[in-house]
Amino acid sequence: MRTVICLLPFLFVLAACGGDGGPTVVHGYVEGEFLRVGAEDAGRIMAVAVARGAAVAPGDVLFTLDDSVERAARDEAAARLAQAEAELADLGLGQRAEEIAVIDAQLAQARATRDRAEKDYARQAELVRQQAASVAVLDAARAERDRAAARVAELAAARKVATLPARPDEIRAARQALERARAALDQAQRRLARRTVRAPQGGIVDDVLRWPGEIVPTGGAVINLLPPENRYVRFFVPLKLAPGLSVGDEVAVACDGCPGLIGARIRMIADDVEFTPPVVFTVKNRQKMVIMMEAMPLSNAEALKPGLPVDVHLPQPKAPA
Repeated sequence: MRTVICLLPFLFVLAACGGDGGPTVVHGYVEGEFLRVGAEDAGRIMAVAVARGAAVAPGDVLFTLDDSVERAARDEAAARLAQAEAELADLGLGQRAEEIAVIDAQLAQARATRDRAEKDYARQAELVRQQAASVAVLDAARAERDRAAARVAELAAARKVATLPARPDEIRAARQALERARAALDQAQRRLARRTVRAPQGGIVDDVLRWPGEIVPTGGAVINLLPPENRYVRFFVPLKLAPGLSVGDEVAVACDGCPGLIGARIRMIADDVEFTPPVVFTVKNRQKMVIMMEAMPLSNAEALKPGLPVDVHLPQPKAPA
């Protein structure tokens, strides 16, 4: 936002020096385009970290807002992420070691039963061959042997399944939940970070507009910041000299306290002419008409304070195109 310095052109008497071929000097003043730094979210100001006139670098803390709600939301999101990570890891591990140990014990018992059933079947088969036992007894021994072998196969398969991870669709769903938890934590962290407002550019703190304890609305300005590159010189050129100047031409600026002449480049030439001071237009007073121009300093912009009167040395006049 531009802060308008309420100085009228007629306060600066135009000096059309240089009639002897020397530089032409006109007068003007320094303007500034201020950054009104506010918060993206509404809240109560807890601390202001800068004072008027302080120099700040990009990223320096300007002020902080109450962040108790955002901090709690961040902690909750972090806990949800940890839970999602644990659930996904659990699905990838299969059953617990204690559960597998139970299956191993059952499997060992089943193998022992199978071995005993096989020996009993072999003994009954020999007795039948010697006609010392009936075929019915042999059939019962065979059934018991087969039943014991099936139990061993069942428990061996169960142990293999117990060491496998969860089904692919369960793992896929858990991974999606993990990504959502990460996104929620990232969003919560960004909301928390926004409660600390930092300088978007380097510059000088021109004014502090709100103080700790005040409620700032969304987008409400708290700090007025003036970056060096946002300072410019506004000056007024007699109508007869204006055709010799163009946007992009360089001028030299002098002021009280400035370290010598400061180079500046014309960035704007007004379309309208004006009087200084206001008079009724006649051919006779045409020489009092001026055109407003603006120039950006090429160096030492910090020396140019808004409102400071300056002398602008124009280049040698050019013939109008």
